[in-house]
Amino acid sequence: MNRFVLSIGSNTADKTERLNQAGKWLADSFSEVLCSEIYTSAPVSGIGPDYANMVAEVSADVDAALMAALAKEYERQCGRTSDSKVRGCVPIDVDVVMCNGVILRPAEYSRAYFRRGFDAICQ
Repeated sequence: MNRFVLSIGSNTADKTERLNQAGKWLADSFSEVLCSEIYTSAPVSGIGPDYANMVAEVSADVDAALMAALAKEYERQCGRTSDSKVRGCVPIDVDVVMCNGVILRPAEYSRAYFRRGFDAICQ
């Protein structure tokens, strides 16, 4: 069993509901799920609406590559496309930031929007 830390965000008009749905997807799909509160942050690019964010810690009997693939498939199911990203519309973004304490996405790990949720549930 591996332990993953995920960064989850959305910047659509229904962003809070989308994060609540993501939390339900995690609870239905994985074990030992712990989600931070939902909070907002400005877009890193400075373009577009604010994001709703949360960080989740989950246990899963998959490796990091499969977890990332499952996250990307969930994004697609929620309407995320390469075109939507270009337009600055992010229905849902799920990134695998850590696996078993190893940082897989250092840039994301250091961002304030991630650290807020991470520090709340992982410290």
